[in-house]
Amino acid sequence: MISIKKKLKNKNIKFIFGFILLITLNFSADYFIRPPVIKTNSDLDDLKSSVVFYNIEIDDLPGSLTDWSWAETQPWFGGGSGTELDPYILEDLIVDGNLTESCISISNSEAFFQIKGCTLNNSATGTNGAIYLYNVTNGVIIGNLLSNNCHGIYLEGSSSYNEINDNEIYGDGTGTGIIIWDCDENNVINNTVEDCWQGIWIYAALSTTLVGNEVSNNLQNGIIILQYSYYTFVSGNIAENNVLSGISFSWSFDSIIESNFLDDNMQAGIYLDNSDDNIALNNELSDNDLYGVSLSTGSDGNLFYQNYFLNNTDNAIDNGANNNWNNTVIGNYWDNYSGYDMNLDGIGDTPHDVPPLGGSQDYFPIWNKQEPIAIDDLPGSLTNWSWVETQPWFGGGSGTELNPYIIENMNIDANLTDSCISILNSEAYFIIRGCNLDNSVLSGTDGGIYLYNVTNGNILSNNFDNNKGAGILGIMSSNNTISGNSLNNGRHGIHIFGDYNEIFNNDIYGDGTGSGIVLEGSYIGNNVNGNTIENCWQGIWLSGVDNNTVLGNEASQNLQNGIVLVTDSNFNYISGNFVENNTLNGFYVLGGDDNIIHNNIIRYNVLDGINILTGSSNNLIYRNFFRGNGRHAYDDGEFNDWNSTTLGNYWDNHTGPDTSPNDGIVDTPYTFIDGSAGSIDYLPIAEDGPPSIIINFPSENGVFGTTAPGFSVDITDNFLDDMWYTLDGGLHNYTFTGSTGTINQTAWDELPDGMVTITFYASDYADNIGSAEVTIEKNSLLPPDDNIVLIVIVISIVSGLAIVIAVVFIVRRKRKVGKAN
Repeated sequence: MISIKKKLKNKNIKFIFGFILLITLNFSADYFIRPPVIKTNSDLDDLKSSVVFYNIEIDDLPGSLTDWSWAETQPWFGGGSGTELDPYILEDLIVDGNLTESCISISNSEAFFQIKGCTLNNSATGTNGAIYLYNVTNGVIIGNLLSNNCHGIYLEGSSSYNEINDNEIYGDGTGTGIIIWDCDENNVINNTVEDCWQGIWIYAALSTTLVGNEVSNNLQNGIIILQYSYYTFVSGNIAENNVLSGISFSWSFDSIIESNFLDDNMQAGIYLDNSDDNIALNNELSDNDLYGVSLSTGSDGNLFYQNYFLNNTDNAIDNGANNNWNNTVIGNYWDNYSGYDMNLDGIGDTPHDVPPLGGSQDYFPIWNKQEPIAIDDLPGSLTNWSWVETQPWFGGGSGTELNPYIIENMNIDANLTDSCISILNSEAYFIIRGCNLDNSVLSGTDGGIYLYNVTNGNILSNNFDNNKGAGILGIMSSNNTISGNSLNNGRHGIHIFGDYNEIFNNDIYGDGTGSGIVLEGSYIGNNVNGNTIENCWQGIWLSGVDNNTVLGNEASQNLQNGIVLVTDSNFNYISGNFVENNTLNGFYVLGGDDNIIHNNIIRYNVLDGINILTGSSNNLIYRNFFRGNGRHAYDDGEFNDWNSTTLGNYWDNHTGPDTSPNDGIVDTPYTFIDGSAGSIDYLPIAEDGPPSIIINFPSENGVFGTTAPGFSVDITDNFLDDMWYTLDGGLHNYTFTGSTGTINQTAWDELPDGMVTITFYASDYADNIGSAEVTIEKNSLLPPDDNIVLIVIVISIVSGLAIVIAVVFIVRRKRKVGKAN
């Protein structure tokens, strides 16, 4: 028989181990359910930029310990309540998958959420993406940077109605950029995917939208749709330099492939394998090594029209059945078409054979890229917008603000006889975009695009080449937008007579005979912002126009002047422009009053930085930066002010002293402005020395593992120019913008373990260079979580206390038992 004392002893031992186990499990469960924060700044002042997280996992199944309610308690949670108007937010995080899991995985969720602006590295192989969604709806993945992962973004398990937008994904050739596996109604828009095994992989999915993505340099296909995927919409993507095909379909059906640019792929621009009833239109297929389009046996009933085949080894091969290479009115453009167009209707008179011989034909081959288009919307015109709607090149729309007419992706060569596109007497809303418009004639009423008495036009992202009069000419045309165009070798780039036009972010490279941008003729309210103008006769020319803004343009290396005001151009605001390296003057004011010329960088112009002639008065010139001009300023006008009430200009030949008082203003006025006006800058800006740099993070002697650290710096200078850092004393430099960022991961990977000095630099427009440095430690053996040591210590202390309590309990029990016996 077991004695009472022995039973008590056994109970005591069980109690000790039970007590220790209970405490340990409670502590470790709380730890492992809540992913820890590592690598924090010691003062915790800059949590967002100084924290790296590992393996964030959310599972919203009922009863899950890591659901969205739990997520709201975590340090990486960015806010929100999970509704459509107030989604959950994970934002600006640095997450390391630690080569064990996904960086961020979300499962079984119907809540609205956003993952945005995050940097995600080192996800594991297999089905782990840097971002992994399983059975998830209503997610938005936007603006993230993903690198050094096996897969970038991975959706499966019926994850539908999600949006993947504007992410950058860089692979190492072993995984896929974006995978959508057996999921429906997802949108993949404006992403960049490079150097992956496959760029974008769609498998057994319905109604996927792929728009505006750039998929390049991948080891297989740029975009691949396979295994009974239906109703895929593939539009406006760029797929180039992929080892196999730009766009590949396998056993996939009823989809649209429209307006894509497919260039220099090693197999084909478009490849269809056992895929039926798809439509491909308006694609440009160029310089592909084998085929522009390749159809395998079993690919039947597909339709190809209005595609442009240029310089492919073989433009197309059709091994399928019942494929159509034209619709009822138009076929495709073939650069090897050998027929003629005797009736000049733009369609070849004989069919074009599609190999193999005896197979398909294009019965309406496009004779040339496109004849010039002329639209006149006057009542009774035979070529009004109603007529446009009947043309094969019409891109859709109804002419309203919400549904504008569209002309897009045209290749028009005017052969020096006409405008490429002319639109007259129109108030309808329209868009001209993505076109190549070349060789318009030299005249006063022609251009690559010519607008006369036109409002509500949008001219976006077109390429203009060798247009003799102007790339874009608008006469009596107002309230139009001209943006993102590239204009080369014309007389004038953009020439506008009109009010309230928006002209921004265009690149203009001239032939030295005309002006980059011309505003002319008693018009007001135009905005000329963010354009680049080089190698023109004049950069920006304002003639007789009032109340316009000219902001943030670069007018450089022009054969005469950067910015010109003539013929009573008054009350214009000209600020934030780079005007440099022009053969004559930076600014040339022949006739202009009451203009504000403010905050411009005016450098290295051969004659004058600013030259103001007789008849120009009451202009205000202040906070400009003058350096290296032949002569900084000349003023023959009247009552022009070269400083505001508080600030003048920076002159590189008059930068100090600034001692009495030390207020950022040179103690003596600037009196070196030549000309009859006798102008003086009474408040010249003093030299403020090199930029000041304060490193907020990383902290001195901080320790980091294999993931490159983030950084946060404060840089101050009146005329800040460039910022960069180095890890190796200047052998390799890495530029950055803004005050925060992440050290280049590739450079960090190449460093050996040990102390690393990061030196930050900044320069100003006077070429002063400031620097600051911080020394940190790289330790590749750093445990996955720095908190593990703390955990072991805490568990040991808790366990020790438990043992002490248990021993005291046993001793007291023994005494009681002894007394009882």
